[in-house]
Amino acid sequence: QIFQVFGRNASMEDIFATDLWDGDAASEQCYGRHGSYPDRQHFPIRYGNPKTWSETASNIVWSQGEYDPWKGGGVTTALSPSLKAVVIAEA
Repeated sequence: QIFQVFGRNASMEDIFATDLWDGDAASEQCYGRHGSYPDRQHFPIRYGNPKTWSETASNIVWSQGEYDPWKGGGVTTALSPSLKAVVIAEA
């Protein structure tokens, strides 16, 4: 029941739809299909968030492809000098 955030910034080269993602609609669709709503707070409660990572973690590099459908939920900018983010162009 993890609520997954999908950011879409599609282009003509992208295989994914250009529709804006609607979290409320996705939640309702989940309920309609499976009879339960996703837990929107599961991930930050269980794993933290970029603010807590910048205060407690070190020596991590996150990588995202420019066209990666998961990029919307990923780390795309450096959080600190030892917490790097790399976005790979045209990938």
